[in-house]
Amino acid sequence: MTIIIHFHQSAFRDFKHYYLNLIVKYKSDCFPNLVSYNRFVELMKQALIPLTVYLKTQCMGQPTGLSFISEKLVAWLKEKGLKKPGS
Repeated sequence: MTIIIHFHQSAFRDFKHYYLNLIVKYKSDCFPNLVSYNRFVELMKQALIPLTVYLKTQCMGQPTGLSFISEKLVAWLKEKGLKKPGS
């Protein structure tokens, strides 16, 4: 999960480049049981639920009741003759 979270916080645009050019080359000492890229991609499926739980419990913060809607969406809804959500 650490590698997945760090990837999303990094400036890398694709995971393969991130994994092979940063993790394998420079950070392998931090991860002694590092697996190949293909194996890691297979194992990522197993991290989905724990990662979701972690993000929901640790990173979401308290709800404030405030929501935001894009002006483009409002214009599109008006164009289609539909109402805004919540109105």
